[in-house]
Amino acid sequence: MKRAFIVAILLIALPAILFPQKRKTERAWEAFKAGEFYEAIDFFKDAYTKSKDRDVKAEMVFMVAESYRIVNDSRSAETWYRRAVRTQGVTPEAQYWLAETLKKNGKYPQAVDEFRKYKQMV
Repeated sequence: MKRAFIVAILLIALPAILFPQKRKTERAWEAFKAGEFYEAIDFFKDAYTKSKDRDVKAEMVFMVAESYRIVNDSRSAETWYRRAVRTQGVTPEAQYWLAETLKKNGKYPQAVDEFRKYKQMV
């Protein structure tokens, strides 16, 4: 009887323990697609901090930066694009948007360097 009760509790609780990350990324994507970028930023950041998977982390960093860019917060976007560029497996698009964000922030010499890196990547 005790054993069956413990097994039942584990079967109920196990999905909640193992799969919360997937739900967080799904909620982040839903908010992003709905145009709720401030909510998406929070969800993507939360998913980034909780994730252990490098690919997921790289994607979440890039999406935080994208969300900041879309809401016209170029300083925060620059910070997150820098993180995205440093992560492995990131798209060349992150390099391009880092350069654009630097240009927007008035950091022209750095922007030129980043545009050159982007040109070498593509």
